[in-house]
Amino acid sequence: MSESPARTAIARVYNDRLAERRLTLAAKERTHARYASARLALFGSAIAILVVGGWPAAEWLLAPAAAFIVLAVAHARLLNARDRAAAAVGFYERGLARMAHEWVG
Repeated sequence: MSESPARTAIARVYNDRLAERRLTLAAKERTHARYASARLALFGSAIAILVVGGWPAAEWLLAPAAAFIVLAVAHARLLNARDRAAAAVGFYERGLARMAHEWVG
């Protein structure tokens, strides 16, 4: 049984979109790793301030704390976007599996 031209065209579109969504997901994963490293570095700088300056230097913790909070909010938004990108990848993978008759359900 040969595939219809319409099904082939749809599969091509799905493959193109899947490739785009995978690139988006990979970019979000890289950014996630950078954000996590930056948050760890900010936490380490706060610890270093306390170790070097003690409690009298606690006012210097305001800058790293503010940056950490901003980064935490941005990181949370990024994780939501990453989850949406992962869902989009799954959507197109399932669609291609249905077109190839490789699905159960």
